[in-house]
Amino acid sequence: MPIKLNLISETTFGIKANGVDTFFKEIKRILKNDKSIELNINKFSFTKKFDVSHSQTIGPLSLLLAKKSKFSIITAHVIPESVLNSLAFDKYFLKFTELYLRMIYNSFDCVVAISDYIKKRLIEIGVNKDKIIVIPNFVDRNKFKNSSIKARQFRKKFNISKDDFVVLCVGQIQPRKGVEDFIETAKKLPNIKFVWVGTRPFGMLTAGYFKLNKLIKNAPKNVIFTGYVDSIIGAYSACDVFFMPTHQDNFPFAILEAASFKKPIVLRNIKEFKSLFKNFAIMTKNFDKEIKHLKDNKKYYRKYAKLSDRLASKYNSKKVIRKYIELYKNANTKSSISL
Repeated sequence: MPIKLNLISETTFGIKANGVDTFFKEIKRILKNDKSIELNINKFSFTKKFDVSHSQTIGPLSLLLAKKSKFSIITAHVIPESVLNSLAFDKYFLKFTELYLRMIYNSFDCVVAISDYIKKRLIEIGVNKDKIIVIPNFVDRNKFKNSSIKARQFRKKFNISKDDFVVLCVGQIQPRKGVEDFIETAKKLPNIKFVWVGTRPFGMLTAGYFKLNKLIKNAPKNVIFTGYVDSIIGAYSACDVFFMPTHQDNFPFAILEAASFKKPIVLRNIKEFKSLFKNFAIMTKNFDKEIKHLKDNKKYYRKYAKLSDRLASKYNSKKVIRKYIELYKNANTKSSISL
């Protein structure tokens, strides 16, 4: 008998341009082809007719739907620090965020942390450690692969020549993501194109909204903010280097996606990334020097292109999704949730 799974995400009804929605769409796309799973999406039932629910979001609807299953799972994409420099008035409701997350996560039977660091932070804010397991984010290498046609289309659309060296960032436009450092790095490397793909889904509620407007308006000519793009495959295919100067992040899908295209990756050296990426990406504060070195030194470039390939293979969706299916099966038979 297939497992009756209710996959839940409030991004279906609201904000979509974030990693949580990426996770939801990717796992939904992969699971719908698995015959061991009877997949339902955001379904409500007056009886507990679902064997397992798997929530991605932390709103009240997510909790309500999850309780209509025999076993409830939530993937913890958000920690208290996630709101800092993301939303306006962030510091005023940081403590509330911590209390709310503790309450929400403890309401589920199982909490999936997407990294060891996130597990540590969940325990620190009071989430029951016996409920927590670690399953990382993932990337589908059959989907996220180079397309020369889409690369040409992307470059043509944004007036980027075939000879331009392109540095790409994919993410929401907010201070936490390092927009200011992205622009400052571009100023130091005027012969390189810097492209930021992403939007501001929170609109005027984005932290530093007016300052961001000014930064973008006064950005040098070698910086392009594309907004939403139809083909993210084209963006990754068109770039030479992926650069994410984020100040705080948990486990961005964009890094794994860029790695799947075998693009060298330059990241800010932050604590959240050390255990995940230190053996695969350039972790630094000297962004301009490292990007220039990648442009000028082919051997150095090839080294980090190969390491990106290994990173994507490590977190290949085929491996990671098997862990989720095992979790669903264990929950369904009321056996241990340990993987």
